[in-house]
Amino acid sequence: MSDDAPEELGTLARTLSALLERVNGLLQSQARFVAEAAHELRTPVTALQGELEVTLRRPRSADEYREAIEEALADTRRLVGLTEQLLTAARAHTEPLVVAPIPLRAALDESLARFASPVRSHGLKVVFGDQGRRSADVRVKAHALSRPAE
Repeated sequence: MSDDAPEELGTLARTLSALLERVNGLLQSQARFVAEAAHELRTPVTALQGELEVTLRRPRSADEYREAIEEALADTRRLVGLTEQLLTAARAHTEPLVVAPIPLRAALDESLARFASPVRSHGLKVVFGDQGRRSADVRVKAHALSRPAE
């Protein structure tokens, strides 16, 4: 063994340690991604399930069934979009969701319209306290407005 062996072993040990830290970081990142993906998919799937269960609780007119099916189809399209975002993020090794400025009032109105039937069926009412008179530079995950609070 040469006199440089201990130094070479130290260098090798440091290199392996750095590699293991990187692998550990990647595993943690992957675990966060999977948890976020599961959460983001679970919520709209649960909402869709709830909408369909409410629809089946009593007989409805053809128009009411059509409206319920259209809402379910819209939710399904949002799920497909979310799935595509997650796949794109997984392929690109980026964060799973893009945070971007949105017109908050319009997004809230759209979200409220989607959940109007389930909200009414539980005897609830949603009211905007300021009647939309306030403005702010608000940044939220737009997809978060597409699901009810948990």
